[in-house]
Amino acid sequence: RAAEVRGVPSGVHFGVGRIDGRRTVEVRIERAAVAGAAGCLAMLRPLCALMGREGNALRTVRLGGNGAWAAGDGATLAAALGAASCVVAELDVSGSGLGADEAVALVSAGRALQTLRLGEWVMPVGELRSGESVSTGGLAVGEAEGAVVGALLKASTSLSTLDLSGSTCAPAALSRILEGLRERAALLAELRLGGQAVGEAEGAVVGALLKASTSLSTLDLSGSSCAPAALSRILEDLRVSAAPLAELRLGGQAVGEAQGAVVSALLKTSTSCDQVKRC
Repeated sequence: RAAEVRGVPSGVHFGVGRIDGRRTVEVRIERAAVAGAAGCLAMLRPLCALMGREGNALRTVRLGGNGAWAAGDGATLAAALGAASCVVAELDVSGSGLGADEAVALVSAGRALQTLRLGEWVMPVGELRSGESVSTGGLAVGEAEGAVVGALLKASTSLSTLDLSGSTCAPAALSRILEGLRERAALLAELRLGGQAVGEAEGAVVGALLKASTSLSTLDLSGSSCAPAALSRILEDLRVSAAPLAELRLGGQAVGEAQGAVVSALLKTSTSCDQVKRC
């Protein structure tokens, strides 16, 4: 129903195509005709009106690559996603520069959202809400993505595996994700932090999570850059944890004498840990 969209700048062209048998109509707005935040805003408002219109079937919205948004644009989109008639499941706002709170507001409002792209990683919102396993696929995770993941983890009741291996997580992103894990309702079985920079503060959060865990079977820190205090805290809290640890990966870590003693003590007291890998 492209003809009903109003307020689009002159020079922006609509292309409508129908896929036979699926009754699917796709509307593309050519990026070359859109200049700056003013053009984005002019598109956003009529599109948001379309999202909230009763009976609409708009499920995929890609607005990425159009530069930073103006103040208030995130709130406009969140309000549209929260409309009772909104069925948007796939949303791409990469490059918009939305902050952490604005990103969380989009997910909170978008009850039908299944995926959200803010940067490199297409976040599997649906899986984070109700799936069992989520991986970042080695892609960069910024603070806004970390805030969304952390918020969704707090409400998760089913996720058992979180894999951040190989991803470049911003420090604030990793902190938010770990905080979300610590407060979540579900029981985590596998935590993979390969390649992450784990500072003392993050180590304290991981340690507290492990100390309280009764379900963790795999902890992977291989290739991570753990601060000495962080690694010590993680190992100490793991030693007093009731978790049924079966595998601990420490590849690439500088394990000092004191930390080595903790690992040895952990192995002696554990009834389930059969693999400790340091390379």
